[in-house]
Amino acid sequence: MTRRMRRRVRADDAGFTLIELIMTMLIMGIITIPLANFVLSYFENYQTTENRLSDSHDIQIATAYFSQDVANADTVATTSAAGDCGFSATSPTVLLLKWTSWSVTTGAGGLPTGASTAMSVAYVKQAGTLHRVSCGGASAADIVVVHGLVSAVPSCLTATGVTTSCTPTTPPRVRLTLTIASGSTNDSAAPEQPVTLDGQRRQT
Repeated sequence: MTRRMRRRVRADDAGFTLIELIMTMLIMGIITIPLANFVLSYFENYQTTENRLSDSHDIQIATAYFSQDVANADTVATTSAAGDCGFSATSPTVLLLKWTSWSVTTGAGGLPTGASTAMSVAYVKQAGTLHRVSCGGASAADIVVVHGLVSAVPSCLTATGVTTSCTPTTPPRVRLTLTIASGSTNDSAAPEQPVTLDGQRRQT
């Protein structure tokens, strides 16, 4: 082996110098620290965004159901008794709406025949959620419309917006004021937000 080849082998086996290692660590630090901050920020904002989307979804569903139920209502009450739709001794009824649904069928001789069905919807507070329990004929349905519910306060209003009593009556407008804890219902530190649902009876 010649002297030139020996020098080349020694140069190839030399490895990294201390300065090169220090420079590499500095560059990696410059890249890694902002990247780590970005990842941490992403996970923090992800949970907040998920909570907001979930709350928004609940509010949209509750608004759609509530406005339709109030539009149909003949009578409105804030209490329920045994035999009423959604009645429970442990889960209080926040609002009870009742009306009569009519359907037309073809009777004898091709003449139309009307048939009525008693319908009712109860908004029930249960374990941090707001349930919509609907009853009519032989059918009944129970769905959760709001999660993370803290409180639900119903009120009846006149056509001019004056609050009246919600004893079994036929108010022109009905309002349901909700307080919702954003995020998990198990998080006592979750921020609360007020939500107002408004509905107007179709008969007015």
